[in-house]
Amino acid sequence: PQFKLISNKSRIAESKIILARTQAKPLPEFSVGLRRYESTDDFGLVTGVSMPFGKKNSQQGTIQALSSSLLTHQAEANVLEKSLLKQAYRLNQEINHSAHVISTLIGESIPILKQALKEAKKAYQLGRYSYRELSAIQNELIATEEKLITAYFNLHSNNIEIERLTGGTL
Repeated sequence: PQFKLISNKSRIAESKIILARTQAKPLPEFSVGLRRYESTDDFGLVTGVSMPFGKKNSQQGTIQALSSSLLTHQAEANVLEKSLLKQAYRLNQEINHSAHVISTLIGESIPILKQALKEAKKAYQLGRYSYRELSAIQNELIATEEKLITAYFNLHSNNIEIERLTGGTL
């Protein structure tokens, strides 16, 4: 929406520049009329041509002001583009980080913790581990799964934000 607003302002400024340039050119005026003469009770056809001798640069100040506003709009568009690219890059890096965290948790951490929990359950049943040690491993697995859910949430949130910024998805 911000790009559309700046684009519309630029088009309006361009149109005003074109209008000012056409108004600066002296144009001849033609007139045609009908005249009644009272003394002779007669009618006559009257035509006229008016040729102005004005300068061509009478609108130069307006044209320069509009040109500078056009340059301002272009600079605003460039600043907005740089800002949006920076946001998109940051979000892309966050998505890459979340994807790396997800792959690490799924590929390494969670399988190891599940295996450790399985072994701890066996050791608990044999009496080598206390319930506190078994519970600590279960809590560690739950905390790791919460990290996984948070990483998925961050990934999807950042993807939605990129879609909002760019109008497309990765």
